Amino acid sequence: MNLLDKSRHIELLDRYIGKDIENFKKQYNQLLSTRKEILKKQGELSADPVERNRKIDLLQYEIDEIVNANLQIGEEEKLIEQKNLFQNSEKISLALNETYSVLNDNIVQGLQKCCADMQAISKFDSEYERIYKVIQEAYYDIEETKRDIGSNLDNIYYDTEEQQKVFDRLDYIFNLKRKYGNTIEDVLDYCKKLQQQLEELNSSNEIIEQLNKEYEQNTYSLFDISLKMHNIRVAKAKEIEKIVNQELIDLEMPKAKFDVVVSFNNNVFEYDKLQNYEFNQNGLDDVSFMICTNVGSRAQLIGKIASGGELSRITLALKVVFANFYDIPTIIFDEIDTGLSGQACVALANKFKNISKKHQIILITHHANIAAIGTNNIFVKKQINEGVTKSFAKVLNEEEKIQEVARILSGNEKTEISLKHAEQLVKNI
Repeated sequence: MNLLDKSRHIELLDRYIGKDIENFKKQYNQLLSTRKEILKKQGELSADPVERNRKIDLLQYEIDEIVNANLQIGEEEKLIEQKNLFQNSEKISLALNETYSVLNDNIVQGLQKCCADMQAISKFDSEYERIYKVIQEAYYDIEETKRDIGSNLDNIYYDTEEQQKVFDRLDYIFNLKRKYGNTIEDVLDYCKKLQQQLEELNSSNEIIEQLNKEYEQNTYSLFDISLKMHNIRVAKAKEIEKIVNQELIDLEMPKAKFDVVVSFNNNVFEYDKLQNYEFNQNGLDDVSFMICTNVGSRAQLIGKIASGGELSRITLALKVVFANFYDIPTIIFDEIDTGLSGQACVALANKFKNISKKHQIILITHHANIAAIGTNNIFVKKQINEGVTKSFAKVLNEEEKIQEVARILSGNEKTEISLKHAEQLVKNI
């Protein structure tokens, strides 16, 4: 949560607002995406006439190449089957001839004789009759198969010219797929898109006029939603200001004044169709977190505050506000108490104590008042061993905590007074 980065202020404000602005931002982003598409189409159709004619010629050439090919779905698979037949014709012919010869000379005649023999004895036993029927069925099946093979043999005829046509057609289809798609279906779909583009280019004047109307309507819609988001942001900004200014009072900065400045389109709130609006991802708003630390002084961005103590307390106040509304479980403060002393430091300690009721706090501090409020204190130090710097951390028990708080109060030399003061600070948490 970089509160000092001005570019993040509008994001932090919108996250604070939540659902009241989320739906508007979704609509806004959809319109912004549509706007980009309109601009893209306008650019394509408004190109240089020479470039436009070149594109028309290219589209027409590609369309003609695909259309003249007269591609048919499923055609390639059939051609591949024919190609395989041509390439394996000798093997197929040899296999069919040998199979036909074996069936005709041996198996069919043998089954014929077996049928006659078993038929002669089938009347003597039902088992013989069953065997006879099985052999008879096999004979009929083999005889039919033999006829099928013979028919295939009669039909085997491979025309060299036909074979070349198949090979050439497959090569032609391959080249088309290489240029326009992975399958015939892809090539045909691509052709439809080309035809649509060509139609748009040929009727570009009418389409450009329609796009201009769509662009104007899109601009108005974006402006309208941007204004609605602005009004929501202004209202919620007042809430944040009130909460943060109360936090600053609690942190001993009663004269400080925190403002959330929400600027809209150079403060021009009427739509002008002739204006060139610069819509960004958040609309037409610019959000700044401003602070005036002394009466009569000029408000500044919070990142430009000179005093480290003031900056620490303001950052804390903002973190408290946004942590409560973002449901952040853990907040880390890295020496946020830098530049503070006296009553301001006591106020800061009390603020941390209240925050810890809702959030876990991890805090790095060098102030006794703040160290004393810790539920768990970890002492960190650096040591140089054999030329190497190492960091060490130790969880302190209550007695060790009092010792360290006393050391902070009096410097490295602990005194009886500092020990008593430290014990009082720790016991009074």
